[in-house]
Amino acid sequence: MPVNVSLIPEEPERDKKESLFFQEGRESFKAEIIFCHMGVLFLQGYDYKAKYRRQIELLASCFEDGSNFDRLLQDAGYIKPWEKIYGILMPFGNIPILVSRYNHNVDEIMNGLEEQIRKENRVV
Repeated sequence: MPVNVSLIPEEPERDKKESLFFQEGRESFKAEIIFCHMGVLFLQGYDYKAKYRRQIELLASCFEDGSNFDRLLQDAGYIKPWEKIYGILMPFGNIPILVSRYNHNVDEIMNGLEEQIRKENRVV
């Protein structure tokens, strides 16, 4: 089931631009909208109440039928009514992860992330 995503207004007192709130049950996180270009949305996560895997699951659900994700971004003026978001790029730790309309298999993405984390940990 797709997650319901909501828009959080800019928070100047926290030095945050407009953000998105991803939540399902008690697990949630917020992600500041850095910019959107050519169908790719660049986010910076914060206020995590979900582990990496769950965050990726929440992002992946944005590309499932019934998601309000594209409509929300259209209504907020990030994309035109005829456009869609094709990918979400967000760093996990210092590793950028792309969750896309064409590759939102959580197991594959997690395997890639875990492999990169292992590589990063070996480099000292």
